[in-house]
Amino acid sequence: MKMLIAFSSLLLLAPVLPAERIGAKRVSGETAETARAPRSAAQGRLVQGPLLGISVGRKTGIRLIRGVAGAATLGPALEGVPALTAWAASADGDYFIGVTAEEGKPVIVRRLSAGPETLFPGGEGLRDAIVITSPRGTAAAVYDRGAGRIAVFPNLPDDPAHYWLDAPDTPSGEITALAVRDDGARVLAAAGDSLLEAGRAGGWSHLASLEGPAVTAYLAGSGGLIYADAGARRVYRIEGGGSISVLAGDAGGVTSPAGIAASLDNRRVFVANQDPPAVLVLDLDTGRAALVDCPRVPSQISRLSGRGVFQLTSADDGTLYLLDGEGETPRLAFVPAPAAGGEGGEIQ
Repeated sequence: MKMLIAFSSLLLLAPVLPAERIGAKRVSGETAETARAPRSAAQGRLVQGPLLGISVGRKTGIRLIRGVAGAATLGPALEGVPALTAWAASADGDYFIGVTAEEGKPVIVRRLSAGPETLFPGGEGLRDAIVITSPRGTAAAVYDRGAGRIAVFPNLPDDPAHYWLDAPDTPSGEITALAVRDDGARVLAAAGDSLLEAGRAGGWSHLASLEGPAVTAYLAGSGGLIYADAGARRVYRIEGGGSISVLAGDAGGVTSPAGIAASLDNRRVFVANQDPPAVLVLDLDTGRAALVDCPRVPSQISRLSGRGVFQLTSADDGTLYLLDGEGETPRLAFVPAPAAGGEGGEIQ
């Protein structure tokens, strides 16, 4: 792959502490946290409260998660939402963005908590797409694998206008992970054996070489970024100047990462591991690492409302598990499975 811009980075080996295991005990596939979780509407009174997140599933539809971590429920499936093939949501921005199944059009549904408004910002024919939002939800990006093009939405949720990334060497079909900066000015991609970054008016820069599949994310309100390399079994941080530091390796609990994110104050990094199922929590102030066991395999680490609350599993699998990383000790929380029935948007 020909790169238009390339620069080398200084690798800094930071000391890595062994991970402390949290919540390792499991009872019948659940954790002790589940005993304190609220009941669903079918089981008792529905917990009401602020918008915590947005759940989207092929079987369960698109539902609002209301309440707070540890005391939340799923609302009814939203109606009138077109079938989608890919999506991403922002609880803080009160919207989700996706690609329609029938025509491959980008669609934005915003103001979910007050009465959904559906917008079609333009474009169609997107197939096999990746959709992501920025840490604060102020930007989003849609990658069309087939055409090798990326649409960036830099001013969400108020302005649905977008631009197509002017990077003629965008890999076609090679990008496996994508991230967008909060200001919508830069996009990060894991493609093959390279971690790449591109701006609105420039080509791709080579940031780092990868030893295997990687997951990546920007830090909130910053040009800094983090990524986990499954081949190297390490977690890295790259500062705005390009220097690379190792945050964790095998001793820190990195195994098979499914996703990575940071708290909004950029003081903690969270890596969802699939084998064994757990979340690695890295405290960037102290260098300490902790492992929070999960009774189900995490399929994602999607940011919910707040400084450090994330969705780990889908409601399609039943109980929806969350990570509450805001307190001194990270913990699992749980949202009861939605009641059967109800019409709503679907993911195909």
